[in-house]
Amino acid sequence: VSLWAERLRAGRKLYLGLVDGALAGTHEVHEPIGRVTLPDGRTQAGLVKDGKTAHSTVRALGTAGGKTVVAVLVLLGLVIFEVFHIRTMDRVLKEEDGCVRKNLSALNQAMEFVRLNRSGDSTAPITLIELQTNVIHFAGCVVEVEGQGLGEITHPDRDEQGKVAGDGAVKVRLFKGVGEMEFLVDDFKCPLACPAGGTYSVGSANGLPRCSVPGHSLGN
Repeated sequence: VSLWAERLRAGRKLYLGLVDGALAGTHEVHEPIGRVTLPDGRTQAGLVKDGKTAHSTVRALGTAGGKTVVAVLVLLGLVIFEVFHIRTMDRVLKEEDGCVRKNLSALNQAMEFVRLNRSGDSTAPITLIELQTNVIHFAGCVVEVEGQGLGEITHPDRDEQGKVAGDGAVKVRLFKGVGEMEFLVDDFKCPLACPAGGTYSVGSANGLPRCSVPGHSLGN
């Protein structure tokens, strides 16, 4: 799938799968993999005695109707020893959560606000600066703090209905360094930033905010 093209590099592959039965938690599998020939002549990936050395991490995402959706991160060959060059599954999923369910969600909410409050031509393009200016930040959003780098907002929280109960303060936990910074909402100018290094953009007035990282999309 083209959205996952970037993740097929450097010997790491992240898949979604559907398995029979109820599975919970995270499991490590140390078995060689290769191509398996099916009875009809087709081939697919599977466990092969003389296949490539592999280390697979399987995480259960949810169970319903006797089936479990799993995320599988496969590391091939010696790549498993290059620990400083590998995004672990936890990091990949956390980056997607911060970008898609937090940042892009906040940008999309800001886009709806801009549409409702625009005067004149409502079909004119909406700029990223315009969206960033109208973002309501909440816990989990990732921002870039000038002179400090990236950080995750820890306050205020957003409830299940999407409402942010603010008290006039925004707190940010920096990724590098120690400590937490606190800002007044009216003075908070830190832009949202993709934790995986992606770039945000907007299309038409009726479109969705986008991230350049494959798989980081509100449509998925």
